[in-house]
Amino acid sequence: MGILKQEPIDISLAFDRQATSVRTHQFLVNDFQHWMMLSGISKYDLRSPQLDEQLNSRYKSNGQEERVFRIEMATTKVKAIYTAISHCRADHALLLRLRYVDDLYDQQVMNQLGVEKTQYYHHRNAALCEFAERLDYWSIMLKAELPSLIVSGK
Repeated sequence: MGILKQEPIDISLAFDRQATSVRTHQFLVNDFQHWMMLSGISKYDLRSPQLDEQLNSRYKSNGQEERVFRIEMATTKVKAIYTAISHCRADHALLLRLRYVDDLYDQQVMNQLGVEKTQYYHHRNAALCEFAERLDYWSIMLKAELPSLIVSGK
């Protein structure tokens, strides 16, 4: 009878920041926008102080269970994503809101923030990486079943 060799768990905080920012950008442009449309939530709903009440009471009385379930799951995902954005550093949260919630183009965000292209993309990548790290936590806490966007550094 052999002894099973257990591989050590890598608890390193290092990850591939460039690949993570690319994956996260694609996630926010595609998946987040899809879930917002499916849930019926608009960017104005996200900025509302009654977000929790709106999201929790919106779809309680519909009899089409499968559709209601998909809408509720999309709503939970949107809530987790927006919560993760909101818990980022203030300058990162602002950039992420302008680009992915308000759906502005990169050039429009650069103009609003008053930064040059190189500085903007460096700042955007840092914001995307912070968001990806925070999303892991909020996905679990809000039971949103979102994928991890972190790309391992190995």
